[in-house]
Amino acid sequence: MALIYDLKTDLRYLQGREEEKKERIDDILINMLKNTSLSIDEIAKIVNTSVDYVKKIAEKLKNK
Repeated sequence: MALIYDLKTDLRYLQGREEEKKERIDDILINMLKNTSLSIDEIAKIVNTSVDYVKKIAEKLKNK
């Protein structure tokens, strides 16, 4: 009997995909904060994330 397993429904697979997505968003935010004159509000709208999250990333950049 063959076992068919759909990897795309696996919990660990989905968690890894979410982490990968978060890392890509962080990279985009960092690039936008460094290379544009857009405000934090504008960046949050473009990336479709919260202003607080963009502020958190901006604060991490300042502390580096």
